[in-house]
Formats: sequence, C-alpha cells, structure tokens
Amino acid sequence: MYDARRRERFRGLLSVLTGVVTVASATAAGAVTGLVAREAQAGSPNTGTAGAPAGQATAPTETRTVVTWKQRPRKTIVRTRVVYRQTTPSSAGLGGGSVTSVSSGGDSGSPSGTGPAGGSSSGATRTCSRA
Repeated sequence: MYDARRRERFRGLLSVLTGVVTVASATAAGAVTGLVAREAQAGSPNTGTAGAPAGQATAPTETRTVVTWKQRPRKTIVRTRVVYRQTTPSSAGLGGGSVTSVSSGGDSGSPSGTGPAGGSSSGATRTCSRA
C-alpha cells in the first residue's frame, strides 16, 4: 500500500539522486574542459620552452591588434502610423480608459452644482474615452 511514509522516502531518494546526478555532470564538464585546455596548451607552438635548449627561455612574441574604425553609411527611417481602435461602451476591457460622469440636473446656477470633471452641471452627460 502506498502511504505517506513511502511517499516521503521516495521523495528523499529522488532528491538525493538528483543531487548526485548534478554533481556528476558538473564534475564531468570540468574534467572535459581541463582535458581540452591541456591538449590545446600542449599543441600550441608558443609554449616557450618546447623548442629552446634546457636553461634558456625564449621571449614571447608580442602581437598587436590594430583596430580601425570605418565610417559606414547611415540611414534613419522613421515611420509614423496612427492606429484607431473603436469600442462600444459595453466592451471596455483592459486599457480602455473610459470615464463617464453623469450629473443629476438639479440647480444649474448654483456653484455647488459642479461635477467631478469641473464646470457647471446642466444635466448633460460627459464621456471621455481614451482609445
């Protein structure tokens, strides 16, 4: 029967096995890299003492890299594109940015009749939509 104790043993075993495989692959990658570096160093003609008699070291040859900058032709392309999106009031989704304020149409001459958008409220409906 498969119970919690067996499940925990299996999870622990799987964790250990994953760790062992990770360490083994990292060790193998390091060993292969070391072998390749040793082979490249042994086969290099500029090892310094390979062709020199015993007791004499050859001076390393110095090579300089010269960097030259070339002026390449440049062309800047600017494209302007106007994109319009038309939505219905019921389909306002993310980024719709629609704001609607409706006033009650009470006393239009009083200063307290200003709506949230400012100005006097005369019973009109204002709709601001960012497309």
